[in-house]
Formats: sequence, C-alpha cells, structure tokens
Amino acid sequence: MVSREVIERIESIRLDERSGARELSKKALLVLKFTLKTTEEETFQGILREFNEVGRLLLQARPNMAPVRNLVAKAIYEVNILRKGRKGWDSLILKELAISRIDKLIKSSELSLRKVSIHGASLVMDFDVIATCSYSSTLCEVFKVAKKEGKRFRVLVSESRSRGKAYGLFMAEKLDSYGIQVEVFPDYAIDEHLREAKKVFVGADSILPDGSLINGTPTYQLAQTSRGLNLPFFSICETSKFEVRHRGELGIGEGFDLVPSDLITAIVTEIGVIEPSKVPLIAKQMEEYVRFVEILFSPKNLGAIGDLEGKSKGRAE
Repeated sequence: MVSREVIERIESIRLDERSGARELSKKALLVLKFTLKTTEEETFQGILREFNEVGRLLLQARPNMAPVRNLVAKAIYEVNILRKGRKGWDSLILKELAISRIDKLIKSSELSLRKVSIHGASLVMDFDVIATCSYSSTLCEVFKVAKKEGKRFRVLVSESRSRGKAYGLFMAEKLDSYGIQVEVFPDYAIDEHLREAKKVFVGADSILPDGSLINGTPTYQLAQTSRGLNLPFFSICETSKFEVRHRGELGIGEGFDLVPSDLITAIVTEIGVIEPSKVPLIAKQMEEYVRFVEILFSPKNLGAIGDLEGKSKGRAE
C-alpha cells in the first residue's frame, strides 16, 4: 500500500507550477527512492508492487513532461530487472541495489546538467544580449556558468504570463540573485525588445521526435520573431527531455507552445550542439524504458508483477 506521505509528495509534483521540468524529474526520482527506503513490505515482490504503483502515479502526475516520464520509466525498468539472475537473493539486498540504481540515475542527471551548462555557456559571448522567456532552471545554470567564466552579458526576459503567473519574473529573480544583469519586458513588446538581442535561448519541457519543441508560452512568438530578425534560436536541455512519443500521442497543455523544428537553429545538450534532425536517433535510446512501462501498466498486466522476469528476457541490463 502506498503511504499517505508518498501520495502527498506525488500530489505536490502534480501541482507544482514553479519548478522546471528538470527539477520535477529529480523530485520524482527522490519520491521513488523515498518509497524504497520507507516501505513496510518485507518481500521483494511486495516492495516491487508498491514501487511500481508509485511510478505509475508519478507518470500520471506529469504525463506530458518528457524528463519525468523518461527518468521514471528508466528507474522502473532498472529496478524491475534486478531479480533477473538473482533468484533466492535476500529482499533487503535487492532493495539496497534498487536504491543504488535510483542514486545512480540522480547523479547521472546532475552530471548531464553540468555538461549542458558548459556547452550552453560556450555560446555566450562578451557583451552579448540574450533574449529568453518562461522559466528554465537549466538556463539559469547556463547563465550562472557564463557569469563565473567572467563573461559580461545582459539577459532580456519576456514576462511570460500564463495561468495567472509571470514565469519570466521567476527567471529574472534567479538570475538577479546570481548578479546577472537582467531586464523583464511585457509579452506584447517581444518584437521591440528582440531588436536589442543578438541571440535567443530557451529551455524545453519536451523535444519531440520530429525535432519540434514544447515549452512555456510565449516561446512560439519568440521563435517566430527571431526568424524574422535572423536571430539564432537555441533550445538548451538535457537529452532526457527528448520525447519518444509523437505529436499525435501528446496533448499540448494550457500555457505551453509547440515550436516547429524549422524555427530552431540548434538544440544544446550534454552531448553537444545538435541539429533538430538528429533528435530521433538520440530519443530512441529511451524508447526501451518507455515501452517497458507501457506494457507493465497496460490493463492486461497492471498489478501482475510476478512475471516481469519473463517479460524482461532479451533486454540488456
């Protein structure tokens, strides 16, 4: 049975409108770790049943946020295959192995952020003026690294008003705390303020297989205006935000924009700067984990954990 505290943590992730996608994916992994550490189940099968249910609830909480879906799916896959070749192992040992797998995913995600920040900061030049919108914790890290490197630059942030909040103000507050020169402008003045900019950086909630981008409003208007002014338009994010599902399988939520790939100059990731056309090859690496949980949580298999070893045969650990 899932504890009340775990349910409350999942609900806080569902309702969180302030944190970026990367932050929410880390919170989701921490909920999975907390579940393993606090479960009262004594058998590994019982632990696995509770763990999988928490994973299912996390996926339901943020169904269209690619990094949450991808990292939770990978965690579920990694933990479910632990019993493979380990029959007769003590359940406590298996539980500790499961916790170590989650820790490894968290550390890997943090390393990816550091690499993205370095690659993104390399695109910031002295005396640059960079326009952006919405709120991205990844972008904040990029600008923080550029500032530490001694670069002098200015950031223009659209207010990004949506659902009663100005997400650009959240970004500006964070950048100001880093000592970065930042200016917030109203959404209706995007055309005017982009004339001051030399390039545009945005984050990403998801990158779709066709290379298009889902991000907070008014990203599409920013991209269109950038094209008209011949400004380079970069999306900066980890590859965990690459979505394996296609546009027809997703809904674009209120307050989010879809930006077609032809408006994106390049995507800056932990593996470097890539063209939108390269996205499908990279996203395919996540497909195994996502398809695994789709099978696991299908009506036919929901709750039937005992046969997972058989379903995992032939998959690489």
